[in-house]
Amino acid sequence: LGDMMHEGLRGDVFQALMYAQMGQVAPIQDAIKEADEHGKDFINYVESLSRLELEPTILRAVEEELPIVKRYASVGQEICQLAARDPQTASTKLPEFIKLFEELEGKQIKVIKDIEAHAKATDEAATAARSRANWTMIVTSVLGAIILFGGALAITRYLMRTLGGEPGTVR
Repeated sequence: LGDMMHEGLRGDVFQALMYAQMGQVAPIQDAIKEADEHGKDFINYVESLSRLELEPTILRAVEEELPIVKRYASVGQEICQLAARDPQTASTKLPEFIKLFEELEGKQIKVIKDIEAHAKATDEAATAARSRANWTMIVTSVLGAIILFGGALAITRYLMRTLGGEPGTVR
């Protein structure tokens, strides 16, 4: 979801600049609103990652990414607002915004791949544990059945000897 907000904010910025070039001020207000929402959501999604129980290396990467996300959201919002008042100045801020976009893209891909690798390793460990538990239950069940069968046989033989006589007569 954070990656979608990353892309969404970029779209909002380009939309605001496009409307500014076309001289349409009213639609820029929608882009400003969307940029604000996408920026806040992006920050919230990255902050929520930092509250998860992830590997320390992943958490460090998320913590390093957060200030860049905040700067990216801020610059994106600034460009959208400038597009409504001063399209020329807004355009001059675009290289900084694109640089932040690219930097975030690289960091996000690394964090996403690290999270996926951790999830895969956790899944494999869970599958192995489940397999061991299944084998333990099977072995325990078979041993339990053997013990029950042996106990029943021993009790039957004991009773037959205790009663004495021929088995047919005793029955």
